Amino acid sequence: MISSLQFKFFLSILALTLALGTSAFAQDRQKCLIVLDASNSMTGYKKGEQKMRIAKAVIGDLVATMPENIDLGLVVYAHRKKNDCEDIELLIPPGPLDPNAFMQVVNGIRANGKTPLTNAVEFAANALVDQGGAGSIILITDGLETCRRDPCEAVAALMSTGIQLTTHVVAFDLRDD
Repeated sequence: MISSLQFKFFLSILALTLALGTSAFAQDRQKCLIVLDASNSMTGYKKGEQKMRIAKAVIGDLVATMPENIDLGLVVYAHRKKNDCEDIELLIPPGPLDPNAFMQVVNGIRANGKTPLTNAVEFAANALVDQGGAGSIILITDGLETCRRDPCEAVAALMSTGIQLTTHVVAFDLRDD
């Protein structure tokens, strides 16, 4: 398992990868959605620190290092209803980043429900399509799908449509299964 410091380091590298992959080679604005797991398991602790707090701090680090040409948005799942596999919401559409406003929204999120991981990735992909197509998704999660879907199958189906989508999965504190 990775430590919160390693997790933060990974997201910093991810931001650098996004920067090199976009701003160094293209001047076009790129769309990116962070998909945050706000399921009940995020209220648990990893080495004495609440997992949701770790995720929020990491998002803060990522936001602070996000390249200027990336339109960043936020999708959250499981933050409103306990047992609802459709509890997924686009809280911030992809757009120019206001770091303070973005983090104010992130810091207001409370973990609550199930883990509709697959539905959330599909939701985010559709939101990117609605915003003009290509983009990146950064999924931050600590859990396994609890809504009886197969995320690998869903991503394969999305890719077969021709959508230009890059998905980064940042998973921490997972069990072997």
